Amino acid sequence: TDDYYTHVRLNGRKNTLEHYGPVIIRPAGKEDNYVKRCVALAGDTLHLRDGKVYVNGQA
Repeated sequence: TDDYYTHVRLNGRKNTLEHYGPVIIRPAGKEDNYVKRCVALAGDTLHLRDGKVYVNGQA
């Protein structure tokens, strides 16, 4: 299948995601990398309220 992201690099050289760790992605067909921040993991709740990010009920 054609994935939207050609590769994802997690937290530098680690193989697992961590809260607030960097995630570097490159969308398919693009040459630029995008650096995002992982704020929630599987099983976490994520809410945006009044311009604040809440993870598991905490801002």
